[in-house]
Amino acid sequence: VYNAEVYLRECLDSVLAEAQALRDEGCGHELTVLCCDDGSTDGSQAILREYARRTDGVRFVSQANAGVVRARNRLMDELPPEVEAFGFLDSDDYIRPGMYRKLVEALERTGADVAETQWDGPETVLDDMSVFLLRRTAPGRWINVINKLYRRRAVGSIRFREGLRFEEDFYFNFEVHQAIRSKVLVPGDFYYYRPNPASATSVLNLRNYFDSASRRVRLSCEEFLKAGRIPQSLESDFRAELVKDAY
Repeated sequence: VYNAEVYLRECLDSVLAEAQALRDEGCGHELTVLCCDDGSTDGSQAILREYARRTDGVRFVSQANAGVVRARNRLMDELPPEVEAFGFLDSDDYIRPGMYRKLVEALERTGADVAETQWDGPETVLDDMSVFLLRRTAPGRWINVINKLYRRRAVGSIRFREGLRFEEDFYFNFEVHQAIRSKVLVPGDFYYYRPNPASATSVLNLRNYFDSASRRVRLSCEEFLKAGRIPQSLESDFRAELVKDAY
């Protein structure tokens, strides 16, 4: 959460409605909302205090403004021990009813490590993660973190990389998709992404963007090729993709 007072109530209400629906259905799952206020200077923190005070399922932590990478990492580090799966929601967006219920059901039904929505095909289980080494061949909106549920044990110690100011979700998901065994794609359009003129991508600084992009490419090349995490049969294709990204 950063300076999102205009959108924050709608965001929180959409998740709390989903939490209430899960309780009403008696499915045995609890949905908890954990927020990180990243040094907001508007009324966002007051809204978070209000919701945390009157709603058991909402809690928040605060930090000096440090950006989305540290905020998301802080949230992952603050997860209660009983949490088995988690997802991310940006404070200027909201979800449509049924999103997390369908993702939870898909994880249980298939045993997959990640469930992903915003998919326009039939439910699909992917158990060959090598397709994610070449992002232009990967099905679904795999680069995004906001349309997924991740099993906590599968993600383990993987975190967002410090120093990436744009497309930090690409690198996080790249690492996650190397660690997991399978993923299930869930049909539906449940996540409402709201273009925010004050967001980091809207006020794009080209120098910062290219600095971040080059860092991402360099990290990918160094860590995945040198560590032997790219199958030899795919290495030439992977290098070609890196060249396209760098260009």
